[in-house]
Amino acid sequence: MCHPLRLQPSQIIPVDLHGDGVPFSKTDTLEQLSWSFPALPGSPRILFSAVSKKHCADARSTLEAMLSVFVWSMKVCLAGTWPSLRHDGQAFDARKDKDRAARAGQPLGITALLTEFRADWSFIKQVFNFPCWSNDCICWRCPATRDREDECSYYRTGTDAGWRCRRYQPGELLRWMQREHLPISSDPSCGPRLRKPDT
Repeated sequence: MCHPLRLQPSQIIPVDLHGDGVPFSKTDTLEQLSWSFPALPGSPRILFSAVSKKHCADARSTLEAMLSVFVWSMKVCLAGTWPSLRHDGQAFDARKDKDRAARAGQPLGITALLTEFRADWSFIKQVFNFPCWSNDCICWRCPATRDREDECSYYRTGTDAGWRCRRYQPGELLRWMQREHLPISSDPSCGPRLRKPDT
């Protein structure tokens, strides 16, 4: 992960992100993002953001807004310098952000990199827009489909089943999603059904 970015692993602080919806009443959950240091055994999760699902106008767009701030924060940590603008590209407020504005461009003192994302399948599917049971293409690891006539139908369970014989290579699913114009995020503009990648 460090090599393509021309970074020395010994100079990087690895960070992970955890997403979860935690029930706090019979009718509502708290959608939250937290982070920790995966290299430290027993590292506590540090809350980044949380919002009641009942108060989300749209769960996907709310999550996207939360993640956009986290992505900006990680870019700042990777650059290793204090930012000169807010996460939305606006200038720091002369009164409220006086201290931040004064530090703009100065060394941050650390360099950090997001190394993993952990969540249950529902949260991961929402964040990365991966295939799911409601799609024609149902798997993010192989070309399994719900079509009984397809050679990769998940109904075919023998050892020679098409989906067993072919697993996606690293990056293959992401390249297919890009060709299909499916955003690799929780963008609500994505269509609800995915077609099987060409095999």
